Amino acid sequence: MKAFSKRRIAAMVFSLSYTLGAYHLYLSTSVFGEFIASSFLPFAFWAFYEVLFRDDSKWPLLGIGMSLIIYSHVLSVFMTSEIMFAIFVVKLIFDKVSKKRFLALTKAAGLSFMLTLFIIVPYLTDFIGKNVTSAQPGVQPVMVRTLMNVLESSLNNSVSPSSIGLILILTAVFGSIWILKSHSKTLTAIYVLGISLIIVSTGSFPWNVLSDTPLGMIQLPFRYLSYASMFLSVILGLSVNDLYESETFDTTFQRGMVPVLTICIFMLFYVGFHHDSLNALKNSQSQFLKNTETFNQLPDQTFVNNSNYDYLLNYPVKFGELDYYPEKARRSTGVASYNETNLSIINNIAVVGRKKIHVSPLCESNKMTYKIHTRKQADVDLPALRYKGSYAELNGKRTTLINSARGTIKVRAKKGINTITVGYSPSKLYYGGIIISVMTWISLLVLAFYKKESSK
Repeated sequence: MKAFSKRRIAAMVFSLSYTLGAYHLYLSTSVFGEFIASSFLPFAFWAFYEVLFRDDSKWPLLGIGMSLIIYSHVLSVFMTSEIMFAIFVVKLIFDKVSKKRFLALTKAAGLSFMLTLFIIVPYLTDFIGKNVTSAQPGVQPVMVRTLMNVLESSLNNSVSPSSIGLILILTAVFGSIWILKSHSKTLTAIYVLGISLIIVSTGSFPWNVLSDTPLGMIQLPFRYLSYASMFLSVILGLSVNDLYESETFDTTFQRGMVPVLTICIFMLFYVGFHHDSLNALKNSQSQFLKNTETFNQLPDQTFVNNSNYDYLLNYPVKFGELDYYPEKARRSTGVASYNETNLSIINNIAVVGRKKIHVSPLCESNKMTYKIHTRKQADVDLPALRYKGSYAELNGKRTTLINSARGTIKVRAKKGINTITVGYSPSKLYYGGIIISVMTWISLLVLAFYKKESSK
């Protein structure tokens, strides 16, 4: 924000507003991938703005910004690319994009490709066309908030998936007054983007029609509130900065009070959130998480500490337990949700011949080891999902995998006690991708150091 606006107060207010915003705080409670990705959104969008409107030589920063988002949360890359593409199209319609800028955008995409090759390679080799299911596609009506719901939650300053907080919703409502006075096309576009993304995050946008299109990949429309918060924080930061530089605050004391009051207001909201979190923690202590031997859903509110934290591993994930299962394992009975097949995998049921037994593997880095006793040679179907790079070792030696009706690892065991180790081995291209990505990072650091030294 400092690089974009060249103003200290604007940068400070933006940072406080975006970091301590209601939706960002909501992400910090449980949605960690998206939370980390949101930290890099301002950097990526600033670099995009530079390349498209100012200094196209900053294209490496755009490549780095997009790569950091990919490292954190792949779905955020899709949403970020959507918004950047929309901005690019608008720029193309009302202005023109020079060949130099278009080339800079292409180079940024190429750099991002190099930096994320170790993620892209297994996606291409082990996921695409390999009958592996993704997260549940489409936008479910129950996940779509109404515009009124977002307004009410924001005005109440609640930390929830349908809130951007009191200050930002007031910025959205009254920001147009300042925008009209600013006479800036750039700031008008940023303000319109912020308002538009609030609408896109709700049922006011036709998600019922677009659910089965590529746009439905985002699953949860309220995810756009991260971007709405960012753009509206820009408007808030610059408007406060203008107020700071106005004649209203013409003494040193008055100008000194503006940043102090701003910090106090945002910290007051944050302390309120922290207080609510502590109260929720205290109230949940009576709901101490108990161990479970059967398939039970994790309670909505429960208490864990060092003594019972491991019990969490005995419960299925509330949303997404079956994401990225092989199709056989997830839909073998024609039902996408829980069924006899995938429950047998979740509950660690192995099939020895025709007999079902409960097994407890020894889990290590990237592999699991089972001890199976058979009275005669028999096929053993283990509760371990099979992917392209899956392998099995029988008593220390690699063995051939047999096709399993439930999409798991199946081997032919010998009579007696068998030690079966299953694991996953990436392709050689994956390791090549790691080397290329690391070398690209090193090259960027060397070039940055050389550029800094040569400018002295």
